[in-house]
Parts: sequence; structure tokens; C-alpha cells
Amino acid sequence: MAEKYSSEQLDKIIAVCRNTLAHDPKNATAHHDLAVALVEKGETDEAIAHFLQATSIAPKHVLSHYLLGIAYADKNMLQEAVTAWQRVLKLDKRHVNAHYFLGKVYALQGLTDAALLHLRKAKALKPSNVLIHHALAEVYVLNKEPSQAQAAWQAVLRLHPSDRRALVNLSALCLEQGQYQECIDYGQDFLAAGRDDSRVRFNLGLAYLAQGELSAATQHLEQASTLNPTDIEVLLALAEVYHRQNDRERTDEALRRATALRSLHS
Repeated sequence: MAEKYSSEQLDKIIAVCRNTLAHDPKNATAHHDLAVALVEKGETDEAIAHFLQATSIAPKHVLSHYLLGIAYADKNMLQEAVTAWQRVLKLDKRHVNAHYFLGKVYALQGLTDAALLHLRKAKALKPSNVLIHHALAEVYVLNKEPSQAQAAWQAVLRLHPSDRRALVNLSALCLEQGQYQECIDYGQDFLAAGRDDSRVRFNLGLAYLAQGELSAATQHLEQASTLNPTDIEVLLALAEVYHRQNDRERTDEALRRATALRSLHS
């Protein structure tokens, strides 16, 4: 069922499938369609039981194995999901989504080499999928490969130049790498799209501060503090900027607010 159905339509599909199975309990299609409808209704436990029936009766039905994995993942049964998607790949080595989701789960489990193996295969099969590039970038960050992460997020921007997540992450990554002008460029591209975000402003403030541009640093850090008044890091950065501008009063005020917030969190 690729299209969306109303609750009433799903109830009808469920009733038809149950009636079919009452007369033909080995009908793999009825088990599969019933499972899909049950997932849509939020009844995942019973859906899993019917997907298992479907894959037992029709073990080469790729979609049943794949959706079984999705249902397991929805229940946070990650090892069972991995097993289901591995079965998918035994039947279809070019199944992009199975590679993608295996990569995601392996990354969650800290198995970065396995995650990269599957995500790279997914990318080779569907290079225009931005979710795959995002996932690859996140695993490269986990694997402490910043240049590879940067390349993956840049690939996202080639496909979607205003992608919010890529711009935010590239701005932060460039700041960490000491690439201050690149950090500024990505941050400004983010703001130019009519958005605002306290972490982007924070990154811009630090990048301008590193370049000695105190006026721009102050502007962005003050906006970051307006957007998120309880961010201690922003207040400490503001204190640093004010200190460099010999503004004793505002330095003390920023430090006082940061200290008060720390006391609340301790």
C-alpha cells in the first residue's frame, strides 16, 4: 500500500484480509497487506506477526522482509531489524533502503566500518539521495574523519543548495577545523535563506571573534543570546567579546548571567 488511506479504509482492508485468512491461512499476500494496514493503524506487534507469516510462506518476497525490518525498528528491536534487512540483501543486493537503514543502525551501535560499507553502497546505487549523504557525513564525524564529513555535506548542498542541516553542520565543522571564513560563508548562506538559529549565530560569532572582527562577533553573539537566553556557552563568548572591547559593565553582566545559570543547573 503505497498511498495513504483513511482510518475507515484501513479498517475495511483489515476486515477483508482477516476474512481471506479465515478461509486461506496460507495466503502470503493477505498476511502482508494485513501487516501493512496494521502498521498504519499503529498496531505494530500484530503487524510483525503477520509479516513473519508472510515471509515464512513466501520467503523470497523482498518487500515483506524489508517492511518487517521497518516494523522491528519502530519497536526499537534493532538486531531483529538488522536480520530482516540482511535477508533483503540476500534476495536483492541492490536494495538501496536496506543498505541505508543497515548503515543507520550500525552507526547507532558504534559499528562505523559496517555503517560506512552499507552507506557507501547505498550512495553508489542512489547518489542523488540527500539522506544517504547526511548519514554518511554523520558517520564520518563519529569516525573522526572531518574532511570526509565535509565532502558529504557539500554533496548535499550540490543537490539542495539551501539544505538547512547541511549548512548548520558545515558551519560548525569548519569552525572546529579553524576554517573561519568557510564557517562564516556557510552561516551567512543559512541566514540568507530567511532563517535564524542560535547555534549558527554562535558559530558566526566565534568565527568573527577568531578573525578579530569584534563588531560582527558582538552582533551575532547577542542575537544568539536573544534566541537562546539560557545558553551558557553563548554568554561566556559574549563576555570574551565585551572584555576585548574593554566594556567592563557588559562583561560583568554576561558573566553574572552565566554564573546564575550554572548555579541553576548544578
